Amino acid sequence: MGKDTVLIGGLGFLLAGGLVWLILRFVQKQDWPARNKRLVEYALFAGLAVLAILIMRWHAAEYQANYATSWLLSPGQIAALLA
Repeated sequence: MGKDTVLIGGLGFLLAGGLVWLILRFVQKQDWPARNKRLVEYALFAGLAVLAILIMRWHAAEYQANYATSWLLSPGQIAALLA
């Protein structure tokens, strides 16, 4: 399970999304100025977007590291075999 970055990243994103949803519900019930509520909402959504980017970068790095050490031939090895 330690290598399944899609499952771990997806679960982490869903948990973060649920946490953002709970925080947004809490913020909506407060009698703060509309500007402050809007800023909190923007910050939460920006944080969720940054988290998605970080998860995708982590997945890509793990995939590339696993591909380089797998039994599959890399494009350079295939070219060397065909030459």
